[in-house]
Formats: sequence, structure tokens, C-alpha cells
Amino acid sequence: MSESEKASESTLTRETILRALHSLSDELGKRGVTGELCLFGGTANEPSDVGDIIFLIRHLQIQSAAAVLELVLRYYPANQMPVKTQYLIEGLFEEGKI
Repeated sequence: MSESEKASESTLTRETILRALHSLSDELGKRGVTGELCLFGGTANEPSDVGDIIFLIRHLQIQSAAAVLELVLRYYPANQMPVKTQYLIEGLFEEGKI
């Protein structure tokens, strides 16, 4: 295998991540395990993701950061919501983007 082939194999692309997640899903399925995997990271700060968040809040006509967080906590335990998510939501309201 050439060096460029090795480098491209080790690159963490969207396709590589999806392939790995599908493999994980298949393996867990064989074991009868089901669950939910949430990925957080740099993508949460991409403009398109923030745009989607703003769109959803406006579409749902939610008027405060507290109300958004209350809604999220109906579906996710508080210990699974990163603090940066709370700051992002609060910041959107404080900056007048909502």
C-alpha cells in the first residue's frame, strides 16, 4: 500500500465515520443491543447547524432560552446536555438572533 493510500485511509471523513457507525450498529444488533448515540463537537458550531437551531426555535415559536432548554430536557437527561449547548441557546437569545 502506498503512503498516499495509507494517508487517505486514516483520514477521518464523513464517509469513514458513517462506515464505522454502521459497523458498530451491525455488531450491536447481532448482540441484541439497541441504543442512541449522540455526537457533539465542532459541527455544532457550523453556521448551518446554528441556522437550523434558529429555524426550529422560531418555527416552534419559543420565546426564551429557558423554554428551549425545558423542551430539550423533556427528551434528554440534564446530564447528557453539554454546557456549551446551554450557552449556545442562551447566546442566540441574548444576541437577538431569535
